[in-house]
Amino acid sequence: MQKSLLHENMDWSLDFEFMGDDRAIYNYESSAETVELLLKKIANALDYCYEELRETEQAFALVERYSESEEDLVDGFCDLAVVAFNGIYKTFRYFGCNHDEAKEKSIESFRRVIEANNSKRQEDGSVLYNSKGKVVKPDTFAPPRFGDLIV
Repeated sequence: MQKSLLHENMDWSLDFEFMGDDRAIYNYESSAETVELLLKKIANALDYCYEELRETEQAFALVERYSESEEDLVDGFCDLAVVAFNGIYKTFRYFGCNHDEAKEKSIESFRRVIEANNSKRQEDGSVLYNSKGKVVKPDTFAPPRFGDLIV
């Protein structure tokens, strides 16, 4: 069975849990030290998101000025998505999920957000925007819920 890119991405993240003292995270030994280490990993994921966002903004500025660096722009958005998705995975690990549970819950979370975003369409399938360019949510919009995934 071929793994999805999201599965491969989280397996890559798991590889980093084998480094140094992170063995406790992989086995999720519930201790203050493990919780502290997981919180640090979530904070690192946020730092990586900021870093990738800055790089993407720089690439965008170059595209605007010089009509080049399109590859850097695509790379930046892809890196940002990968780092953000790993942040979701690490958050589920923080909440006590093992690797496989965190993978499946991360994918389910992503699916729910996409489903919620798709529910922003009007009955006729169109998307309405307000004067600031923000999507106007119809009455049928349902935000994603994640409480059942956090145990």
